Amino acid sequence: DAATGVGTPQAGSFRIYPNPATDYMIIELPRETHVRLYDLMGKLIYSQDHESGDLTLNVSEFNRGIYIFRFSWEDGSVQQKEVVLQ
Repeated sequence: DAATGVGTPQAGSFRIYPNPATDYMIIELPRETHVRLYDLMGKLIYSQDHESGDLTLNVSEFNRGIYIFRFSWEDGSVQQKEVVLQ
């Protein structure tokens, strides 16, 4: 917003850390987001709607390997991010 100098977070302005992870991952969400996690075979591992802010996801029970986070927002935009669990 030009009048206040404070912009609205873009759909893609999220962060995931640590990556690679062993016990947990923190996802910083700029706004309400539908979060899904898939393994490389396309199996849905996790699916949940989350408000903006930090989401801490316990990944200690998941098999080690590469996973794909898929984020979708109300405006129809979608982004994916690859993560590694050790």
